Amino acid sequence: MESSDPLQIAALDIRCCRAPVGSLGDGLRGGHSGQGLEFLVYTLTTTSGRSASMFGFAGRSALGSGHLAAASLRPFLIGRNALDREAMWHDWRRADRWWHHLPAYSYGPLDCCLWLLAAEAAGVALWRQIGGARTTVPVYASSLVLESADAYAAEALAVQAAGLRGYKIHPPGRTLAEDIGIHRAVRAAVGPDFALMSDPVRPYTYDEALRLGRELERLDFLWLEEPLPDENLAALRELTRTLDIAVIGTEVLARPPYSVAECVATRVVDPGGRRRARRCVVERRRDRRAENRPTGRSVPYAMRSAYRDLSSAGTGEPACHRVDPQLRLVRGAVADAGFRLRSGRKPADFGWAGADAGRPGVGNAP
Repeated sequence: MESSDPLQIAALDIRCCRAPVGSLGDGLRGGHSGQGLEFLVYTLTTTSGRSASMFGFAGRSALGSGHLAAASLRPFLIGRNALDREAMWHDWRRADRWWHHLPAYSYGPLDCCLWLLAAEAAGVALWRQIGGARTTVPVYASSLVLESADAYAAEALAVQAAGLRGYKIHPPGRTLAEDIGIHRAVRAAVGPDFALMSDPVRPYTYDEALRLGRELERLDFLWLEEPLPDENLAALRELTRTLDIAVIGTEVLARPPYSVAECVATRVVDPGGRRRARRCVVERRRDRRAENRPTGRSVPYAMRSAYRDLSSAGTGEPACHRVDPQLRLVRGAVADAGFRLRSGRKPADFGWAGADAGRPGVGNAP
């Protein structure tokens, strides 16, 4: 018998995808398979036929991550009302602790799908459903690992010329001296008034992180992100206490948002630490204003689509597979999920991502 509840979840479809990385591969620091960068696309469908889709992180194996998610999350979600997302979140925390033990990035995209379904059912854009405050947000570019200081400087200049509002450096992390030279070269290239950030991804000792932080303060960077492992709470707390620059972290900390809230409350990191889904914030060092910053593995690049269309990093159409309800592998196209992957797509004003108040759901500007 068909359900009379139009928002009852009827299906969870998970597509396991691979995008060609081409020349970008060396800049991913080994974070891809030999054949490409792998990711998931989750699609929740209700009994009324309404659906919402989100990208998800997959680590080194989309097939592996997809099968784990399908085995645990499909039976957990099907039959529940899409508006009961808070109850589902608490139920999932208990269930995951007992037997599932999925990667931290698995549930976030589905939480985003639930929010999207609620916004579409209400006929409003997601950003307005949550609580609208403005229709544009500033955009910055984030580097991969590049071959030299000159390459970082050239890319930063291109980002600045394109009208973006800032540039975040992912240095190689081989030696502290090389990384400091890269940060100096980029600041010299873009001048004193362009926003710069640093995200070394945990390569340093405490003393090295302190030295880099002091140098970034002299160079007027906005924040220093994940200079030490997220789980090294004592060292991060001391670094945050000692430095004037904001120290950002908790991107891969287990059990968010509660573990993240504890880190913020006890000043392990500055109150710009990552939070899941709608709790994501970043704090500017100069005026301590909290702003939405959709990122982090528990929100695996999903909420970025609420602000602008997603563009592919590769130059071709991704090769995708879909995990069907019987867990067989069948071929499918990523376009089936309702996303358009394009190369080189830029908003009209590349420095700002716009939201269309008239479009339900994601509500991003066309």
